[in-house]
Amino acid sequence: MLFRRRKPVSFLERVRLWLWPRRSFSRSLKYYGKRLLRISATPHQVALGLAIGVLAASSPLFGFHIILAGIVTWLLRGNVAAAILGTMLSNPLTFLPIVMLDYKLGHFCFALFGNVDGIPLTEIRAMFEGLSVSQAWVILLEAWDTVMKPILFGGLILGLFLGSLAYICAYRATARFQKHRQEKMAEKVRMRLKKDQKQGA
Repeated sequence: MLFRRRKPVSFLERVRLWLWPRRSFSRSLKYYGKRLLRISATPHQVALGLAIGVLAASSPLFGFHIILAGIVTWLLRGNVAAAILGTMLSNPLTFLPIVMLDYKLGHFCFALFGNVDGIPLTEIRAMFEGLSVSQAWVILLEAWDTVMKPILFGGLILGLFLGSLAYICAYRATARFQKHRQEKMAEKVRMRLKKDQKQGA
């Protein structure tokens, strides 16, 4: 295959690149931003897809972010590619901080309506650190009331907040980018017509 790597990238190398990109995080963010802007869809579809992806990434549903975001985005007629980009908010570096923030938000909300026993964040971290998909669902069933219910509720609140911000920013940026690109294309067409008129004169 043309342009295929001479040496295949191993699984460990892929994990390392995910945790620490070769081109630094700022360049990686710029790259994903450009990919988002270049998606061929309406600003609403792009923004909706990104918002749903961010909402899914804010949940503790370990291993199901992309599937969940893809299905919901398809049902709501958003852009699935943008949704997948949005789920990248949750990655090996950010998953634990997101889960702990989810728990704090959920526990705070439940505590407003009654006495709720709290769990130290160190225990939450220990529960989810080095977790596999099957183990995550075991915790979900065994610690539903004390752990998972606050985390899921807090994740919904965090996801709605971050998703709303993502929608507004993505809509404005995509609309501005597409308008600028259309203006450049129109200018090229005008220049070509002028050139053809001069050559025909």
